[in-house]
Amino acid sequence: KVACWKRPSLSEALASQPTISRFENGIGRKELLRMAKGMARLVVRQLPAETKEVILDLDATDDPCHGQQELRLFDGHLGAYCYVPLYLHITDETGRQRLMGTLLRSACGRSTKGVMSLVRLAVRLVRERFPDVRIVLRGDCGFGYGKLMNWCDAHGVDYVFALQVTKPVQEMALPVQMDVAIKHSRAGEGCREYGDVPYRGKTWDTERRIVIKAEAKGGVIDTRYVVTSDTELSAEEVYIWYTQRGDLENRIKEMKLDLSSGRTSCHRFLANQFRLML
Repeated sequence: KVACWKRPSLSEALASQPTISRFENGIGRKELLRMAKGMARLVVRQLPAETKEVILDLDATDDPCHGQQELRLFDGHLGAYCYVPLYLHITDETGRQRLMGTLLRSACGRSTKGVMSLVRLAVRLVRERFPDVRIVLRGDCGFGYGKLMNWCDAHGVDYVFALQVTKPVQEMALPVQMDVAIKHSRAGEGCREYGDVPYRGKTWDTERRIVIKAEAKGGVIDTRYVVTSDTELSAEEVYIWYTQRGDLENRIKEMKLDLSSGRTSCHRFLANQFRLML
């Protein structure tokens, strides 16, 4: 009662559990869309008035299901029945991270499901308030696919994504790997080298910059790849810029542990989306 601004001494009771259940199950698609837009606009209004650049971070996590929820499906990679919610955080120039949007998804299907809709909404709302702001999209290799990068190029959105390893990309990394191998033979563990090459994937509209990072450790050469629209930063600076997204894992951990975002135990899928947004 105190949390709801009610006096404990009053005999008036709060809503019962069945009433709350009816409330969360009465929410439909239109209401959820209005909620998503309203919450995203609220976050954009919290950004400093002098904002010149924002980073939109995409990430997904697992949400194990222990009942008979709608669209509860088995994920072979995770080895469990679960949902795979998508999170979008926005970071301003002060480093402040804010959750801008979240989308509950079934475990079955592409990891890119719902990404375009969430990104379009976020970009549109940011530019409503900051028409000239630089927007950068950042994510792991699950988000670095042709359709999204083509859209970013067409709408003036910069990006930095991890790149899935393919044979052509591996072949382009050989000179960087050779440099690391030579340094390792002289200096031992911890040697690393950065480089970049132009590359065009099969579903890409244009050639893009691929950043390569190779490091000798544990007797092997560990190689990572990043694709970016940035042409000004060095290869090392681009890779470090990409790895800063790792801090967003802590925000998702806070959602799970402190806000119980995994309490998606309603039978209806839309009711669980409502819970996740709350």
